[in-house]
Amino acid sequence: MVQFAGQKSTGMKHTASAKRNFAASGYSTRPQTRTRARRRFVVCILNSGYPVSLELGKIYEHLPDAKGAEHGYIRVIDESGEDYLYPSRVFLPVAVSPKLARALRRRR
Repeated sequence: MVQFAGQKSTGMKHTASAKRNFAASGYSTRPQTRTRARRRFVVCILNSGYPVSLELGKIYEHLPDAKGAEHGYIRVIDESGEDYLYPSRVFLPVAVSPKLARALRRRR
């Protein structure tokens, strides 16, 4: 752990003077978090040819796949719980709230 000027302990909690010195040096006192790529979702509008893998009207998580997109396919996590490429014509993009996105990811 790095100790900053004015910090009196090596624990996670900063003293008041350490916070002042730390903030004055141009650094944030908030923990840094990784920025996640925004999750995208699609709804199945056509499942002919894939009745076991895709449910009509169900929302699926869409994973980025540049190579698949070049050939008219998108990668989704299907009913098996695995991600596979499907023709993009069988899905439409769906905007979901962050709360709904969390619930959809938990259902897997």
